[in-house]
Amino acid sequence: MYRNFHIATYPHAEYLYYADLDTVEEAIRYFQKRLPLTKVYLETHRGMYDIEESKMRAVKELFHRYGIETGGAIAPTLSIPGHEKNTLYDVICYRDPVYRKAFLDIVRYTASLFDEIILDDFFFTSCKCPLCIDARGDRTWAEYRTDLMLQVSRDMKAAAADVNPGCRLIIKYPNWYESYRQCGYAPDLQKDVFDFVYTGTEARNPKYDPQHVQRYLSYSSFRRITGIVPGRNLGAWIDEGGSNNHINTWVEQAALSLFAGAKELIACRDWMSFRYPTLTECPLQPVLGQQLKRIDSLLDKTGTPIGVSVYEPLEGSGEGQLINYLGMLGIPFEPSAVFREDAPVIFLTASAAADPQILTKLKSYVRNGGHAVATPAFVEAMSDRGIDEITNAQITNRRASAELFIADGYHRNQCIYCESREPVTFPVYTCSGGAWQAVSMVTEEAGFSILTEEFYGDGSFLILNIPDDYSQLYRLPEAVVAEIAAVLTRGLFVSLSAAPKYSLFVYDNQTFGLLSYRPHAGEVDISIRLEDASGIRDLETGEVFAPLTVDMHPEKRFDSAKIPEALTEQHYKVSIENGEFRFFEVLRKEHA
Repeated sequence: MYRNFHIATYPHAEYLYYADLDTVEEAIRYFQKRLPLTKVYLETHRGMYDIEESKMRAVKELFHRYGIETGGAIAPTLSIPGHEKNTLYDVICYRDPVYRKAFLDIVRYTASLFDEIILDDFFFTSCKCPLCIDARGDRTWAEYRTDLMLQVSRDMKAAAADVNPGCRLIIKYPNWYESYRQCGYAPDLQKDVFDFVYTGTEARNPKYDPQHVQRYLSYSSFRRITGIVPGRNLGAWIDEGGSNNHINTWVEQAALSLFAGAKELIACRDWMSFRYPTLTECPLQPVLGQQLKRIDSLLDKTGTPIGVSVYEPLEGSGEGQLINYLGMLGIPFEPSAVFREDAPVIFLTASAAADPQILTKLKSYVRNGGHAVATPAFVEAMSDRGIDEITNAQITNRRASAELFIADGYHRNQCIYCESREPVTFPVYTCSGGAWQAVSMVTEEAGFSILTEEFYGDGSFLILNIPDDYSQLYRLPEAVVAEIAAVLTRGLFVSLSAAPKYSLFVYDNQTFGLLSYRPHAGEVDISIRLEDASGIRDLETGEVFAPLTVDMHPEKRFDSAKIPEALTEQHYKVSIENGEFRFFEVLRKEHA
């Protein structure tokens, strides 16, 4: 077994419906040899499949004989013959009393068998049947569905308690967080109904899967839900969807979830996958089991994850998934549903504009010395709400493409010209001479802003331009990525200078990790900003790296009279194989 986390699994009702006990036992033995289980969630219902009581009790007893804890599970999808609904995935219409009663009957049945029930991430509604249209009234769909699903959550809690007063309920939140409110998910409200939550961290094929979810989501989603429901986010849920042709993607889901702090990991959909008819024919478990041993040893030495605060109010929408692209540019993020006034840097996307008090919070934060980095979409959303007090930036409807870029941080006094491998297209926004262009792009004989900085009070307000096609961020040259990362991570002890497709994970005990999504091996530059640092040490091999260069202080900018104070910045070169991860600790002078 593992010291820092547990492994669970989740066989679907379809599998349990067709499998006999010998088949289930063979699967258990296979799991225990390669991926030792602590727990299994047994699904009583999914769609057209319901598991009758005698079989479920026999399956439950079989797992208990192997020392594996059992919990119940429900996939809330249902179609009642003669009373069909026009809904996606047969997700339940909870406004319809026939469907609502059927769902609550399933809950009561499951609670009669188990002391714990987890809901797969179909516990939402997108129904627009006549009943829902009439019930919505003047409310938005988000308001109506949030109210409806909160009440259904309470009804579910009461239904389970009717037959099993001690039954604990767990809700799993899906990986499409940007649409929670539109479909009735409300972690901030439902946390007061459900005993625990679970986080979907499935990051499948980022190119061909319809979601186009970037792999960093397996880290950021767990951090997001943990921030909303601290202490009650039980674990992370991964599955093999999209991983069959790239086993690394399967392992990455697990690794990133555990790096984010998950204490339990559900390996789902591997009992009867679309490609492999039986579990024993699936190659995914052995490689994951081997990697989990390694991850477990690393987690003995890391602390609590920290990162760049991203303010994403739960009512917000816009620029969904953006931080998962930026998270693969070596920027570690810490999503937050509250505005963290104590954060050294706050990143604001269009989602933050949903907060009616955001301008007041933003002005106070920057005026008191904070550094806010916003996207043009946020600035545009705030254009008629007084953002011009902080910035005179104007967002246009124009677009420009370029391959030549200039990285020219104000305090570095070092102008770097660099080229991308393909053109990158950005929206055009303009600023007055009062703003510094830290990064810009150059076309035939014109230049456009990528990263600008303006001062306000004792702090600064920066605008980071974002391509309409987020994946074009991966075309940016290393020097541009490094400048963006350095600005966003100025409140952390470590920063990364590397080509796109690396992630950085930072912890509060001066440990950090790197993960490469690159197609080939590479070398990265690590900057450590601790005055008493003497080196870094690989947490697995013990190899010690000495700094190659030390930047004592920023240089004076042109004829400015002020040189801002800054910590010593040490630079290290580290190699990393494609698809690999490496973790390090900072050595301090007293420990050298």
